[in-house]
Amino acid sequence: GYRSLLAMTEIFVEKVVERTKTYSESQLTSSQMFGWKPAILEDPLHDQDLLLYCQKLVILLKYSVQIIENSTPYSIFPIYNCTEIVEKLNKMNLEVFYGKYYCVQFPESLQRIFNLLQLALTSYGDAHKSFWGGSMEGGNLEQMVTKTRALIGSPKYMIWSTSKTKKCAELMGSKDINFVKSFWNLTETVAIVSVATKMVSPSPALNFTFTIHCDFPLEQRASKEGSRQHVSSFPTQIRTKVRLISYEQHEGQVGSQREYLAAVDSSQVDRDLGPSSEKAGIIHQQIHTVVPEAVETLPVPEPSPPPSPSRKNPPPMKEQSRNFSFFDENSLKEPSDTLILHIHGGGFVAQTSKSHLCYLLRYAHKCRCPILSVDYDLAPEAPFPVALYQVLSVYCWAIKNCKLLGWTGERIGVTGDSAGGNLTISLTLMAIMYNLRVPDFIVPVYPACLAEEKPSPARLLSAMDPLLSNSILSMCLSHYRREHDLSDPLLSPYRVSKEVLKKFPQTHIFCGEFDPLLDDSIGFARRLAGYAKERIFLRIIPCLPHGFLNFYDASSECAGATEEVLDHLYCCVKQEYPANMKDIWGQ
Repeated sequence: GYRSLLAMTEIFVEKVVERTKTYSESQLTSSQMFGWKPAILEDPLHDQDLLLYCQKLVILLKYSVQIIENSTPYSIFPIYNCTEIVEKLNKMNLEVFYGKYYCVQFPESLQRIFNLLQLALTSYGDAHKSFWGGSMEGGNLEQMVTKTRALIGSPKYMIWSTSKTKKCAELMGSKDINFVKSFWNLTETVAIVSVATKMVSPSPALNFTFTIHCDFPLEQRASKEGSRQHVSSFPTQIRTKVRLISYEQHEGQVGSQREYLAAVDSSQVDRDLGPSSEKAGIIHQQIHTVVPEAVETLPVPEPSPPPSPSRKNPPPMKEQSRNFSFFDENSLKEPSDTLILHIHGGGFVAQTSKSHLCYLLRYAHKCRCPILSVDYDLAPEAPFPVALYQVLSVYCWAIKNCKLLGWTGERIGVTGDSAGGNLTISLTLMAIMYNLRVPDFIVPVYPACLAEEKPSPARLLSAMDPLLSNSILSMCLSHYRREHDLSDPLLSPYRVSKEVLKKFPQTHIFCGEFDPLLDDSIGFARRLAGYAKERIFLRIIPCLPHGFLNFYDASSECAGATEEVLDHLYCCVKQEYPANMKDIWGQ
């Protein structure tokens, strides 16, 4: 985070120097040609926005010095109480960061995107407030009216930039959870986003959603490390919506929601994840506890049954590619030896897997294995640990019902971004703590690893972040964690014990240089690399913000970063690691 602050300062200084040179050259040229000096460009020395931006930047640098003074050597997060910094940051007037020099630290392709998002944010904020009055109640018609009003009102902010700046600063500093959920969920309902994704993304053979029901009495498998507060509140019956994506149809794989329901009716789906799960491979070969125990052999899954004759002419499928209309037995692929479990982001409060199809479809295309994405319940209606329990139940259900997913049950990996990155790591922790099968690899992308409102140099970047302001970050975390113990490692993986870290699988962590959650990634990766026996990869991608996966189609820099993530996923799936892929220690 300290490096990011200095890098951002360097970029800003370079912009100022470049602008000063441009101003000087324009004045000199005008003087030589016309004998007078018109004010073609504004004098940087008299630019109040520029001076105010510099002042705010200096304040953030001073805060970072205070964090250093309250930290131990090589520590990213302060060990002493720094609530004063958080309070000052919340009270700081950040309007200048959303004005003339908005997103100056990012590449030009991202600056254009964020300027459009700023226009959408301010216009939608006006329409939402005037029509809803801060409420989210209403049907599709009312929501359509809100979006129409936002579209009509957008020219106002295109003409009067000062009004747009003030409105943007107001919205980014507010703690209206209803507005944040509504705005972030626009990617779920706006037709143009869905159409654009289908036009530029690979067409999979399968892409549909269905709901699974699990009976999972976890209390029969109590943790020997953590407290029992999770076990006592764990529901025995869990219902979760999931999305199955597969570029190719595999033998035994359900091809639609209708086929899945037929499998349920014919008792082909096993929803009991209780003690009998040991026979299904939910228990890993290694029994992971504090005290090492004997190795238990993992049964080899039986061969998948031949495909149903009805698979030749499947019925129309919801959200399925137009390229998939007919399948015969010869076109079916053998069951994949790897399954990827995906957990979407959205600050724990918004979005589903639909908003993340822009990169999920590319995952499925390159890795050529089934992807099961979990649409967990969202906060504040479903606070911690509801989402974690749902993810865990889907994970165990997938292992026990691997044939229905076109998977042999041999290897499973987990990936997630932002809030999904937190759940990815927490799922791995639960698997270790409760003696379940541990994923073969995990790929958290810009994960939130500390639920506490502790200042760090990277979290100071939230003062000027276009997506994750300090107010929005703290609001999302507070609605998710509620009154739960902040030191719980299942909520804040950064707090996990070294005994658990020793049992972690191969881990690949990605984060942008200007991400407010950068220190979360670095801090956790550093702890993990100090104890884990498997190789740990950490990649900090220069000049990119939080959420770069979702900007694949809008920015070449984000597309390149997403391809890096995809390359690591592919290597994990194929178990082929090139020599230039180095771990956190450069080995």
